[in-house]
Amino acid sequence: MFALQVSRALIVTVLLSLVALTACGPTPNEPAVKLAEPPNPGPDAVDYKIESEPLAIRCKLEAVLQAPDGRLVPAPLQDGGALTSGDGFAISFRANRECYVYAILLSSDGSAAAIFPYPGIEPGNRVMGGRWYRIPNADARGKAEWYRLDDHTGLETIHLLAGDEPLDNIAELVASLRGSQAGASTDILQRMLEHRYVTKTIRIVHR
Repeated sequence: MFALQVSRALIVTVLLSLVALTACGPTPNEPAVKLAEPPNPGPDAVDYKIESEPLAIRCKLEAVLQAPDGRLVPAPLQDGGALTSGDGFAISFRANRECYVYAILLSSDGSAAAIFPYPGIEPGNRVMGGRWYRIPNADARGKAEWYRLDDHTGLETIHLLAGDEPLDNIAELVASLRGSQAGASTDILQRMLEHRYVTKTIRIVHR
């Protein structure tokens, strides 16, 4: 008796559901509602893409002067400033977004060398945006390191390069700068890099 009552209740429920669906559907004289299709963009449509912030790099210098007793005394240093043999300097830089940074030193004697990154020395040259990095980095004991000037006077030129992709021809770049004048080295870099990298040039007068 219980099973029969359940079956009748089920039949009644199904019939009521069918009636409700029929009432909600379109009448015989009323067409079914069709969703509108998106308009065709046409041949003059323009594709827009979000451009990332242009890459930029800032830098600042710090120096130590060699006192007569051999001590190193901190001193301010600006781009184009002067140092003497035995003095030291360091470079701090900050990029506005993540990128790869390189530093090439064109010495007063005409030699050139990549001073950042240096194999086996941290930090690596893939840097985060908005963070200051110092080269040379501190030693294992946390003591600040410095680039020390030798006895060959003249103009010391440091080129900072920043780009979205790592360089695969850094050795070729360094070789191309050897023996070049400071003014010409910037043009050489721009030509070889095809303006794919942001460059920043720092000059120190070694007297």
